[in-house]
Amino acid sequence: CLSQPPQQEYQRDQFIVPDSLQNWQENSFKNRDRLYDILQHPQLAQLFKEFLSSIYSKETLMFFVAIEEFRQSPNLPELIQGAHRIIQRFITENSAEEISIDDDIRLELHRELEKLETNFQQEPSKEAELFEKAKQLFDSSHIYALRTLEGECVPKFIKCTLYTEFVSDGLKRKGFLDKHSLSESPSNTALNRYRQIPPQSRWLIK
Repeated sequence: CLSQPPQQEYQRDQFIVPDSLQNWQENSFKNRDRLYDILQHPQLAQLFKEFLSSIYSKETLMFFVAIEEFRQSPNLPELIQGAHRIIQRFITENSAEEISIDDDIRLELHRELEKLETNFQQEPSKEAELFEKAKQLFDSSHIYALRTLEGECVPKFIKCTLYTEFVSDGLKRKGFLDKHSLSESPSNTALNRYRQIPPQSRWLIK
């Protein structure tokens, strides 16, 4: 179950801008790297979530993060429970946080989860094999969410007023690096950078 965010907010005038943000202007920085840098920086993550809310796309980010956490489940029963929660929250038609995905993907998810549960009940000795299969359950929809975020949302975000004001105001202050500063090297594996985020920092993107 995704944890509830603490009752805390960053004040706009306290936002800290990492100096490596200037590297985003280089051609070597791709939108996927920008996306994971945003997720790694709590203040940018909050702004990104605000922006996505304004364009009715916040659910896509929340879905993406939910899948990342789902894949960290330690055993098959927890994976199955987590899959049900994700489907009920984001995939089921007319749910409050329903994301827009192809009907074929939606049907496949229901079908594959049902098949997974049946196989586990009938052959519990194959739990290890089924566990690896279960972690791949949301691969297609995860790719869809990733492409939406990196291909559509990130480019719009770095041009929006929220972001430009954040950068403009932040760069006027001294000593703006903090422990959540962005990586200066676009060569790092973006996904690994996200997985290194302390869980207590992730509430900003839930």
